[in-house]
Amino acid sequence: MSRAHEAFLQSVNNVPGVNASYLINNRGEVLMSLAQRVTPEQSGQLALRLVQMLAALEMTDTATEEITLHFDLGFVMLYANLTLVLETKYGVEEVFLAVVASPKINPSMLRMTVKVAATKLKSEPAVRGLTVSAQVDRRNLLQKNYLDEASLEMIKALVRA
Repeated sequence: MSRAHEAFLQSVNNVPGVNASYLINNRGEVLMSLAQRVTPEQSGQLALRLVQMLAALEMTDTATEEITLHFDLGFVMLYANLTLVLETKYGVEEVFLAVVASPKINPSMLRMTVKVAATKLKSEPAVRGLTVSAQVDRRNLLQKNYLDEASLEMIKALVRA
């Protein structure tokens, strides 16, 4: 685990109301996380669904920088265009940030913290020279074997539209 990336996630987790933060690649894999009371299986399912949602939005030409999903117990925030990279055993991969937070989160404070921490991370000597080894298309996860029936029907409807 890169110390610079760990410090980035810790900065995000220090925002009051943040329960977990994840760096997720475009294949729907959690590469790094700081999470409380969450199993790896739950984290993996969350990551896969988030990447599929981003891919579905890209199909409709609705690429966004930030997405907030509101649930009864809190929020899931995605920061998809921070242009963060992480060195893995498979090479350098592009990652995005997902944050799970309680209803008490101050979204503006979180957004500001993420932007400042991302800028600091990108300026770290260990990260500055990294370039992505190979681009991964998120839409590859919109295949039948990765989707449940309802998700598959939604994708079919998007393709027909």
